[in-house]
Amino acid sequence: EHITVRQYSIGLFYGGLLVLMLFTAYLFVLFDRRHYLHLVGYQFCFLLTLLAFDGLAYEYIWPFSPWWANRAITFWGGLSCFWMAQLPRLFLQLEGREGFYPHLFERLALFAIVASILSFILNHALSVSLMMILMSVITLTQIVGSIKRRTLDSFKMTWFLVGHLLVFIGFITFWLMLDGYLPTQSLTRFS
Repeated sequence: EHITVRQYSIGLFYGGLLVLMLFTAYLFVLFDRRHYLHLVGYQFCFLLTLLAFDGLAYEYIWPFSPWWANRAITFWGGLSCFWMAQLPRLFLQLEGREGFYPHLFERLALFAIVASILSFILNHALSVSLMMILMSVITLTQIVGSIKRRTLDSFKMTWFLVGHLLVFIGFITFWLMLDGYLPTQSLTRFS
């Protein structure tokens, strides 16, 4: 068969995500820190979200279930949001603290589970919009929460902020592509 450059680039992208997930799992085994396990959960769900969005999950993982293929994007997207909301509670050392942000992340995680369940009921377009809004809100909340939480090591905080700013820019770019404001190409699809 003829393999195109696009197929190679998609393979490199998903292979890189898989290697990153396996490396994070290795760090969890090595250091026994729960936030690595939460990161693996997020990476796994996000990988399945992207595979479902590209149609590769339907083609290779669940080829005989078109009903599930239509709902998998928003279901795994909701679970990605759940893990996204869990990670800062550990990383920003908010677990067991009182205040606005620890409870906000708990509520966002609960809302992500509800949104995942609603993906079986709601219209697909509405579910996708709900997931994109939820991912954007969680990412913005993580950015603001990390700025307010200044007691952490500045090196870790810098990379936490840079990473979440890049994730937020990627969500906005992807959302604009889905709504038709940006062209569908490799840069916008994998942003």
